[in-house]
Amino acid sequence: MTPATRPASTADGLHTLLGPARARALRAIAQGPSRTGELAVTLGIAPPSVSPHTDALRAAGLITTTRQGRHVQHAPTPFGRALVTVRPEREDARPIRRAATISPPGRGCREPTCPVG
Repeated sequence: MTPATRPASTADGLHTLLGPARARALRAIAQGPSRTGELAVTLGIAPPSVSPHTDALRAAGLITTTRQGRHVQHAPTPFGRALVTVRPEREDARPIRRAATISPPGRGCREPTCPVG
């Protein structure tokens, strides 16, 4: 099973960030440029259903789209390729600490890390 067609686990950060269909689409495109029809076959969906996913990935700066005659070719951007290749579930990954709550002026901050002033 290729990375584009393997089921994404709930621990998969790309799946969580983009959703299952867009994560699969980005993985497929990251393997090499593909036309909309090829992408539809890879994902197992109808060609018209591919467009909303590629539109969202393009709007996020993860892919580029080029028209070639009657065909539309999708390719990953460097950022899109990096998202597919980064493995956030590494053992040395650290959880993100919660930021201090910012209170409106005059109400004071309830966190010990808030600046005094």
